[in-house]
Amino acid sequence: MRVAHVSAPPRGRHVPAVLAVRRFHEARLAPPLERDLARDAGDGADAAGRALRRLRAAGRDRAGARDPRGAQAHAEGDVPGPADDAKREPARRGAAGEIDLLAPLHGPARLRPRAPAQMLPPLPADGRADHAGVWVQHVPPRRGEGPRHADAELGQEALGQGKRDDAPLDREYMTKLCEGHVALVTGGSKGLGRAIAVTLAREGAHVGFNWTKSEGEAKETLAAIEAHGVRGFSFRTSVLDKQGLAAAVKEMENVVGTVDVLVNNAGVSDVVPVALMDEEDWDRVMDTNVKGTFLATQAVLRGMVKLRRGRILNIGSLAGVKMMQAPVHYSTAKAAIKGFTESLAKEIGRYGITVNNLAPGVLEGGVSVNLPKGRLDEYLRHTALGRLGTFQEVAEMAAFLVSDRASYVNGATILVDGAV
Repeated sequence: MRVAHVSAPPRGRHVPAVLAVRRFHEARLAPPLERDLARDAGDGADAAGRALRRLRAAGRDRAGARDPRGAQAHAEGDVPGPADDAKREPARRGAAGEIDLLAPLHGPARLRPRAPAQMLPPLPADGRADHAGVWVQHVPPRRGEGPRHADAELGQEALGQGKRDDAPLDREYMTKLCEGHVALVTGGSKGLGRAIAVTLAREGAHVGFNWTKSEGEAKETLAAIEAHGVRGFSFRTSVLDKQGLAAAVKEMENVVGTVDVLVNNAGVSDVVPVALMDEEDWDRVMDTNVKGTFLATQAVLRGMVKLRRGRILNIGSLAGVKMMQAPVHYSTAKAAIKGFTESLAKEIGRYGITVNNLAPGVLEGGVSVNLPKGRLDEYLRHTALGRLGTFQEVAEMAAFLVSDRASYVNGATILVDGAV
């Protein structure tokens, strides 16, 4: 785009903007008009000149009627004419990658040698050796603007100097996620609990877990934890046993230090419609999932408050967040976990303790083994990824949420469901 600059006429006279635009277009179209008139008239440049003079005379007459100074301004050269076009250097076409910026971005026209258009070469994005297909256009500020407006060349400093991609990584991000932490995982002998316990051990935490039924599974989990070079603890106690939980926490504190990570994973469920549900069925699910979470949290909370830091991660469920076909007592319990998470996060956040709710969808080897095939197929049709999740995928997210790198995530419910 070409922009004509109309300089201020002497002795305080001003050319109206409309007149300037019209004169500009007359000047721009004059050479093509001369050629067309010469070709049509057939008598050479004389006929074209006469026609052009008649055109300009009519324009001056109209300008004089509206503004008596218009004709004189044109005569004095305030408006570009065909002669100016002949003398003006033709606008350069930008090479590939160049950007044609409008004149107002580059200050007053009288300070720029090429007022109609300013072509600036692109600058590579800072810190990208291969440019990554990104180009940054450097635009100097107007006069009197910016902290370094007096500098002739602003250079790359004006674009800001962040960390370069090839800068050495911080030592914090070269260490394991949970190195130096002590974690307790409830219901950690099998399934998702085992995956979380082993993943925390892989990330450098000393890990303890409780169990109630299978001693063989507990031994396998303990061996997998200690294989990562950390201390492992196995406690045969229920999450509903307040004294048993307190003893387990005290033993860990005496050996490896205060428990500063708690994963409330223990939970049970069964597929029973409400009409056929016994009171004992309701109480068992609510007690294990909700009361057990409360008792385990209470067992470790005093030590976290003394440390002024801690991570509590409650394992909820998609059934406690979204409306879906699931056992009513199980959905109620997981919805209660979500409320417990949000309220507790507000209460103990002042002590540097975060509380979050990790809500997985249907996982391989989890409740999916009890679902009828028709229900499972329906769930997969509504999942964007079209598959079930795995214990390890949820465990990786759990390890991040209890690490120091998630220090500002608090009171949140994180879905790991493949987008249902």
